Amino acid sequence: MKKHLRIILPLLVLAVFITIGTSMAFADSKIPVKTMVNSSTSKPAYGEFLPAGDGEYLVYPVKATATGKLWVDVKASMENEYGVSVVVGTYDKEKEEINYNSSYTGYVNSGETNSYPVGCFDVVKGKTYYVGLKGISETVSKAKVRAYIYSYTNNRTLKASSKYLLSSAVQGNGNGKTTIKYKVVPQKTGVMTVTLKDYGLTSSSGYVTLLSKGKKAVSEKLYYSSTSDDYKARFGVKKGTTYYLKVSDTLGSYTEGYKYGIKYSVKAATDRAISKKSKAKNLKRKASATSTLFTATGKKETDWYKIKVTAKRETKVKIDATQIPYGPDSKLTITCYKGSKKIGDSTTLYPGNSVMLTIYYGDYSKATKGTYYIKVVKSAKLSGKYSIKYVK
Repeated sequence: MKKHLRIILPLLVLAVFITIGTSMAFADSKIPVKTMVNSSTSKPAYGEFLPAGDGEYLVYPVKATATGKLWVDVKASMENEYGVSVVVGTYDKEKEEINYNSSYTGYVNSGETNSYPVGCFDVVKGKTYYVGLKGISETVSKAKVRAYIYSYTNNRTLKASSKYLLSSAVQGNGNGKTTIKYKVVPQKTGVMTVTLKDYGLTSSSGYVTLLSKGKKAVSEKLYYSSTSDDYKARFGVKKGTTYYLKVSDTLGSYTEGYKYGIKYSVKAATDRAISKKSKAKNLKRKASATSTLFTATGKKETDWYKIKVTAKRETKVKIDATQIPYGPDSKLTITCYKGSKKIGDSTTLYPGNSVMLTIYYGDYSKATKGTYYIKVVKSAKLSGKYSIKYVK
């Protein structure tokens, strides 16, 4: 019968942990281990060939370099007559039992390497865990092993980069989805764009929320999808301000150790700070559109603009919010005034859309001579860049 790799695939139920009552043997050799920090981090090199237990597990210590999920790859020697069984877990010296996740054990045939990672075991930085190797009784077996960890630690600093910071999408015995907070301090004021990558899948998704330094939400919980321009995670941010990105419901794939990546970039934009009518920005007729940034504050905020109508005529102003991400409670409220007098009803503009305002006063379709003001108010958890243009 042709030899083949046997891996127990994950179950869609809570992981079962098994205790092995057979006697255990301890080895002095340590297994190379590395925290997979970002997308440029390579897995550790395999160590030397390690003997497998003769019908029982021979266990090797691994000291965790991070808190997260521990995985191992195994390369069985071509000299083995049979394959090698592999487990990852904790060891109770008093009971002489090894505890491991039964859904993520492995069996590697001689001369082969596991096709799927083994382990998926929760570890805490600084603590010691064990890899068990077992051959067939009365045969000599050996294998090389390397270990690596995808962290799910909170508050790691995420810098603007083309590299993805790597994290585990799962945590706990039942492999529940992780919720991880990343610290970010933008180096410029502008629009922050966050990108997620589920390794091993053709598309990526998840939820991203921007939090303040005090870890209070200053944005809505935005759905991210790599396949749709309508679902991007963008936020207006201020240079030097500390924020946190809260990321949840990512996926990852078993073949890639349930890892996902996160990165961000910031494109400069201007926060005009024109919250007072007396400081309203003057818009010139038929000039290029003026871009303005609302930074994320978690509060309602206002921008004021003014236009001058030099003679009675048709008057139009366009406001474009197509670059602001959709949120179910996000909106801009636009109100026009002539001097201090409100003109007509306020207009609601939702993210992802634009509106052409027709301003008229003293005439059914035209505005009479004078100075007009446009008040733009953002909802509490909206942020991002919009533009306004005095069309005619």
